[in-house]
Amino acid sequence: PAVMVKISGYLDQEHAVAVQKMLMDWFPKGLRIILLREPASVFEMTANDKLLYTKKKWKFTEECPTGLFPLEQNKIRLTLTELMESAPAEAREVISQGDFKFYTLKQLEDWRWWKLAFIVLGIMLALYIFLGFYSPELQKE
Repeated sequence: PAVMVKISGYLDQEHAVAVQKMLMDWFPKGLRIILLREPASVFEMTANDKLLYTKKKWKFTEECPTGLFPLEQNKIRLTLTELMESAPAEAREVISQGDFKFYTLKQLEDWRWWKLAFIVLGIMLALYIFLGFYSPELQKE
């Protein structure tokens, strides 16, 4: 791809999808979008590892699903257009790709509970076997 965009500090899944949709509507070819899943206090977008845009989360507008004002959107679009134009022609022809793999908090919590349950059951089984072999009271039965 001509431009690699990394996004961090998005509010939630809906916000991340809205921002990606906006970018991919502008540039159906030439973009690769990656969502950084580490918690961040500030919304940031980088393009080819250079800071493209940053905004404090509490300054988002509610008028647009992206949280960005039209002037901010225009600034991002202009910068990305300049990067696209400076990229090799073959890189600009690659179909844009978003990053739409999400794991909800509930899915992660469910996985953690299953892992914990297997650990506890494993410990209980080990104790049962240990006590069965080494406890004289249990061997008499």
